Amino acid sequence: MLDVGCGRGLMLIGAARRLASGHATGIDLWRTEDLAGNAPEATLANAAAEGVRERVSLKTGDMCALPFGDASFDVILSQAAVHNVPEAAGRRRAVEEMARVLRPAGTILLADIRNLGDYADALRGQGLEARVEGSAIGRALLGIITFGALRPGLVRARRPAGR
Repeated sequence: MLDVGCGRGLMLIGAARRLASGHATGIDLWRTEDLAGNAPEATLANAAAEGVRERVSLKTGDMCALPFGDASFDVILSQAAVHNVPEAAGRRRAVEEMARVLRPAGTILLADIRNLGDYADALRGQGLEARVEGSAIGRALLGIITFGALRPGLVRARRPAGR
């Protein structure tokens, strides 16, 4: 599995703890302006503290140009990371990169605080089945309270087998 924008490893480590087999890979640019204390050493220390260090590896890299071959991962996670890419074209490229490295019959779970419809559209454009999940009322209410700044939710996407 791959965690895109893994930061200090909350989702990465949680996934590694649940793996019956396989490996959890995290990728990040390690920018502290996005997350305080964001560093590979902190993530690896957290993985060691949780007893999963041997199942975790890290890469430094840009989500808009993932350093992995096509169809490399069965599951891809991303939690509150893609919105940090400033331009819409860059966010689209990041989502397209996730689709590129996803294996047939694989799943993407992309949670973020905005742009969910754009992410789902980009994934559909790459041949995946994608939908926005969560409470539309909750997203709308939070959008109103935050003057449109936050509309969190989850995009769940699956690449059909054989594609």
